[in-house]
Amino acid sequence: VAACAKHFAVNNQESHRFVVCATIDERTLRELYLRHFEMVVKEANPLSMMCAYNKVNGQYCSEQEYLNVKVLREEWGYDGLLMSDWGAVNDRPAGIRAQLDLEMPGSHGVHNREIRAALSNGQLTEAEIDTCAQRVLTFIERVRKDGPHRDQDPSGSLGSQRTISWPAQHDIAKKTALECAVLLQNKDRFLPLDSDQVTSVAVIGGFGKSFPRYQGMGSSHVHAEWVRHAYDEVYRFCENVSFAPGYEEDEDDVEIVNEDLLQEAVDVAQAAQVVLLCIGLPEIIESEGFDRPHMKLPAQHNALVTEICKVNPNVVVVL
Repeated sequence: VAACAKHFAVNNQESHRFVVCATIDERTLRELYLRHFEMVVKEANPLSMMCAYNKVNGQYCSEQEYLNVKVLREEWGYDGLLMSDWGAVNDRPAGIRAQLDLEMPGSHGVHNREIRAALSNGQLTEAEIDTCAQRVLTFIERVRKDGPHRDQDPSGSLGSQRTISWPAQHDIAKKTALECAVLLQNKDRFLPLDSDQVTSVAVIGGFGKSFPRYQGMGSSHVHAEWVRHAYDEVYRFCENVSFAPGYEEDEDDVEIVNEDLLQEAVDVAQAAQVVLLCIGLPEIIESEGFDRPHMKLPAQHNALVTEICKVNPNVVVVL
């Protein structure tokens, strides 16, 4: 597995990201949009980087000789693989001249024909093509060399011998989640809960059990091998745990409230000593490819907070 830093560069909005042009002066470009990439290259030197969809000053990032060659390669000394985002290649010969080594996910041969034509008419040289091809081969060798089973894989196939410890990986994910959590308010020092004093807990909200919320949508969406949700964790110290979903999985309406689900949740919450109320945004709202038009929570989630706090003073809201 190789790290890949993206999206190079000035990928500052999701809406219309395939065609938007970021017109920007040199100082702003250097100080705001390139500085963090420079730090990544010089301090971590990832094996690969990915260009953005958008244009910068009129030219697609996949064709940017200024960014990809002058800045990334020559100024910063980067010798790793530069790849396109999925479908981000507009002009493959221009990309090769800009040292875009790898096109993803491919063009079913269309761009290969363009490369051959550009080579024939003198728009490309063999040396330019070889430079990109060599970086792809070097990338493969680096991954093999640094892989966990480099001594067990004489055939050259990648990952065929791997063994993964799911419990160990889960512990890492759990530790990361705990360290990322932010306590916004702790009125009357209510937290942490004392397991010896808590006799019953109501977990309200599907994010806490039925459809745990641990990722957004988009190309990074994965099917987790092992997920421990809030209900399971609460049950470890209190066996008297009740649950109500409170809302639908993809609920995103900012005006309409489902009164039946709301009343069920209120009834369950009223009967418990402590309420763990899990609310937030559904996966379909937090995704790549578009910008959110507002900062509102779904109306159902807001209603749950309002109504449950009326019937139970001991509410922990997990947002």
